[in-house]
Amino acid sequence: PAGPLVAIQSTPASMEITSAITLEAWVYVEVFSNRILLGISNQYELRTTSAGKLRLSLYKGGAQTVISASTIPQFQWVHIAATWDGTTAYLFINGVQDANTLSLTPSLATGAGIPVLFGDGSWTGYGAEARIWNRALSIDEMNFRRNHPLSDGSTLETGLICYWKCNEGSGTTVFNKTTTDLDFTVSALNSLIDDMSPPLIYGASFIVAETTVTLGKAVSLIYPKSIPSGCTGMLCASHINDDGEEER
Repeated sequence: PAGPLVAIQSTPASMEITSAITLEAWVYVEVFSNRILLGISNQYELRTTSAGKLRLSLYKGGAQTVISASTIPQFQWVHIAATWDGTTAYLFINGVQDANTLSLTPSLATGAGIPVLFGDGSWTGYGAEARIWNRALSIDEMNFRRNHPLSDGSTLETGLICYWKCNEGSGTTVFNKTTTDLDFTVSALNSLIDDMSPPLIYGASFIVAETTVTLGKAVSLIYPKSIPSGCTGMLCASHINDDGEEER
């Protein structure tokens, strides 16, 4: 199950991104307010507004901001994201690029020791699968990845510097699944019912060739025919049972 958006911790140097970034997470909004969902205050901030819009602020000589034309759906799981490639910043709601953009060149402001926020403690809702990248994902990459959890350790994910699944379900620690030392300590984790978890598709996160291997029976390893650059494939294994039916 997902955890509440209440976690903060001080920023290591690896989080001071200045020239390209992707911020993304699954959120379940109960009450809209002008609160940080993901980011570092006064450096890069992905927020909601009180009007239910998605807002990205990048700091270069003050806040440079873009606010979505579209509204975030309420009382349901929604994938939100923002990317900046060093030239243009884009917003995404459920994988759809918003019409509003922001033109901005490097570099962003930095500052050691400022807390990383995944919710600022007063945001009303839930969140999971929060990810921070030091590069701009393409829209194809984002839509390929957003419904799938990534591998623990994330050694195959180029540019992924923080990844909080928020699936602990108990205890007071939200673990970062990359090598960055940035686990969150919170007052408590909610144990939520299944329908309060984001709609993810579970599977392997590596590419294999379409082939047949011998494991007592024929097993077909199938991957998507078209995989966006930088992405990993999903594994589907099937075999024919003793009744002549295919099982996966």
